[in-house]
Amino acid sequence: MEWVRKVCNILEEKHLFNDLQHGTRFYQLVSCYCDKPFFTPGICKCIYLGAWDDEHFVQILSMMTELSFAANPESEDMAENGRFLADETEGPEKYIMLLSCSFVENKPFDVQLPDDLDDRTKRVISYGLKASAVIDEVCGEVQAL
Repeated sequence: MEWVRKVCNILEEKHLFNDLQHGTRFYQLVSCYCDKPFFTPGICKCIYLGAWDDEHFVQILSMMTELSFAANPESEDMAENGRFLADETEGPEKYIMLLSCSFVENKPFDVQLPDDLDDRTKRVISYGLKASAVIDEVCGEVQAL
């Protein structure tokens, strides 16, 4: 649980939370699910994205709850769900879903963003990538112990 606080502190120091509620939602979800067998750095990154606002918080909370009650929960289930949602999503949200998929699958986000992508979506993606680096760094430190 110590690493949860460390991640939150660094994200806050680097001003990577959209607002106070974003940080609170992130902390609550990560604290609740970090000890689950399906929890990975990629899932943590998705929680960061999902905690961005109330609408996405409800979505990520629903997915995490579903995984918690699954017979054999694995992050691959979330990756499959994310790919399905990305295929079903249109507009700017599609790119955020694709970023989530890359996080869960532990793959680079190599999607070409359209030139006319709105500023909010660009910000979510940019912050998500920066937060991803922080999460990887802290998780690497924990594994090295």
